[in-house]
Amino acid sequence: MQRGVSGGERKRVTTGEMSFGNKLVLLMDEISTGLDSATTFDIISTQRSLAKAFGKTVVISLLQPPPEVFALFDDVILLNDGFVMYHGPRTEVLSYFEGPGFNCPPHRDVADFLVDLGTSKQY
Repeated sequence: MQRGVSGGERKRVTTGEMSFGNKLVLLMDEISTGLDSATTFDIISTQRSLAKAFGKTVVISLLQPPPEVFALFDDVILLNDGFVMYHGPRTEVLSYFEGPGFNCPPHRDVADFLVDLGTSKQY
């Protein structure tokens, strides 16, 4: 009996293949779709380590990263309908939105709060 690879295994292999070579910039779109949060964390953490070790720029688009994955990013670009709502250090994103009065509620996931900012129903 021969078994093929699962969708998650295929995604991990593809992501690994993309990391090899002398590329200074790596663009990854929605690499977490279909993966559990632990696997997503491992992949993003590995990409972060490779970027730091080899001086690479890694751009990753994610739709709703779990808090531990969001915390791995140095910089964030928050887009809404093709417009940039925020671009800068992840550590400063909350203070940026507090200026105009958008405060993240206590115990609220920051990434979910940022997604909500782009939803007209929320504010």
